[in-house]
Amino acid sequence: ADPEVASLARKLEAPHVPMSAARQAEAVLASLEGDARCAPYGPLLRRQVAVRLLQEMGRVYSRVDFAHAAKLARVLPETDLELVLARAAKQGLVAASIDSTSGAVTFGVSSLDKDVRLRASLAAL
Repeated sequence: ADPEVASLARKLEAPHVPMSAARQAEAVLASLEGDARCAPYGPLLRRQVAVRLLQEMGRVYSRVDFAHAAKLARVLPETDLELVLARAAKQGLVAASIDSTSGAVTFGVSSLDKDVRLRASLAAL
C-alpha cells in the first residue's frame, strides 16, 4: 500500500486536486483500514482527504447542493462531511457555509467572516 499512499499524498498536496482523487482515496483508505497497524489513522485520513476535496470544490463552485458535494467527496458519510465542513470553515481551512434551509454549500466568504466584518463595522460606529 506504500506506493499508493505516496501517490495519494502527492495528489492531495498538489495545487490542483482532481475530484477523481476521491475514488483513489477510497481504495487507498480501505486498504489502510484493513491493515491493523494503520487502521487507527483511517478516520483522520478520511477527514483530511475530505477537507482537501472541499477546498478544491471551493475553487470550482460558488454554490453547490450539499448532496452533490457529499457525492463528490465520498470518503465520508453526509453527516460526517457536514461536521468536517463546519469545523474546517471555523478553522479557516475552507471558506464555506451550509445553508440548512436550501441544503446548499456556499463557497467564498464564510458566514463567520461576514459576522466578523459586521461586528467590526458596528464597533466603528
